[in-house]
Amino acid sequence: MFGRLVEAVKKRAIGLWHFGERIGAGLAEKTRLRHRVGEICFGMVFAGLIPLWFDPVCTPGFDAFTFPLLGSARMWPHLFTPLSYALPATILCVIGCFSWRRGWRTAVLWSIFFLFLLAVTFLLEISCWEPSWLRAAIDGGTDFQRCYKFEVVETLPDTVEGVPEQGLTGIVDGLFLRLGTGVAAISYGWYYFLFSLLLCFVAGFARFNFWPALKASFLPALAILVLCVGVQVWQPIYGELQIAAGSDAAAKGDLDAAIHHFRRAIAVDKWNRLQSGVYSRIGGVYEAQGQWDKPEYHLYRALRYSQAANIEQALFEWQEALPQAEGALSEVIRREIVNLTMVYGAQLYTRGQMGDAKRMMEIATTVWPQQLSGYYLDGMCYFELADYYKAIDRFKEALLHTSEPSLIADIRSCLGDCYFKLGDVETARRYYLASVAADNEHNFRGLKSLTETYYK
Repeated sequence: MFGRLVEAVKKRAIGLWHFGERIGAGLAEKTRLRHRVGEICFGMVFAGLIPLWFDPVCTPGFDAFTFPLLGSARMWPHLFTPLSYALPATILCVIGCFSWRRGWRTAVLWSIFFLFLLAVTFLLEISCWEPSWLRAAIDGGTDFQRCYKFEVVETLPDTVEGVPEQGLTGIVDGLFLRLGTGVAAISYGWYYFLFSLLLCFVAGFARFNFWPALKASFLPALAILVLCVGVQVWQPIYGELQIAAGSDAAAKGDLDAAIHHFRRAIAVDKWNRLQSGVYSRIGGVYEAQGQWDKPEYHLYRALRYSQAANIEQALFEWQEALPQAEGALSEVIRREIVNLTMVYGAQLYTRGQMGDAKRMMEIATTVWPQQLSGYYLDGMCYFELADYYKAIDRFKEALLHTSEPSLIADIRSCLGDCYFKLGDVETARRYYLASVAADNEHNFRGLKSLTETYYK
């Protein structure tokens, strides 16, 4: 049974390969000047650098010209990034195009290979080598989902659930899950770039017959690929091994060795510094040792209280942990405080406890001023409390933290609602028109509110 399945897959693969060869041969034969095929193909590869490669959901996306090569994450792209992915890609496209015109098939093949290696490096950078990009994407997806879920409670939905945040929410553990989440954070430009590379390879195969060059270059190319991938994934793999060793040592009662392994996992793999999982394990060991003055111990206790829905006690533990924490641990604690206060604040809002809900939102915006949803939900609380001027201030602050069209439309509609309540119908109408301009596809709320202003 298994043998027949392998044969069937093999036949399909050979069929697809021959189909690709026919496409490449047809493209080469039907073009009057064959060297123009190389210019077209490598031109398509270069064009793939222009669309977005990375989408952090709530803030502007990055193309290959603005995404730094092996650099740490930032939420907003810079106008000029000297060492970006576009720099080596452009050089390789020029080399490949020139080699095509000169008939240097080996140089063409190596140009395509290194361009492919660049695309693989991009995926591994955001998920393994520099996972702060993945953390930023997950934070953006979570931020969007908070605003969306909260907005749906009160109004007609303005967007389609599950599209903008692309599943970039929740806890991500394990190398394969990180790679899958990294793929979810990648935008359409990267896929177009890969498709153009495949087309370039097929056309080059039909034009030059790459078999001799492939035979000579296969082992060196494989060695380079393995080395490149290995350099970027060894840290996550080693980190997971250290976590497993620490758990085993804790189970055997060797608590000092367990802490050593967990600390090693944090030191080696940056992803473990950006989430609470390993810190919580350390806190559990500290509890067993009776070391109750450590920030990891308070983090461990806060997570347990959160799971038990004891919000006030969890907040107390977070407030105990934060002054003692430094560096990456401090950032993790602040992020967890925001997660807790935002979820609890939204629950209080739906119960009608606006004062307590507003207090939760203000804690979130104080602890993590970069996030959007705190300002948005805080503004909604002020609106329900009829403090429209403070609500306007909060909504305007929220506009500074996002570029996502559906969220901009929601916030502008909220501003329109505030001015409408204040009796300033003309200003309200301008905000409703701006809301419709930001998202005219699913913005039922903006259209409804705009219509109502003409019957005031």
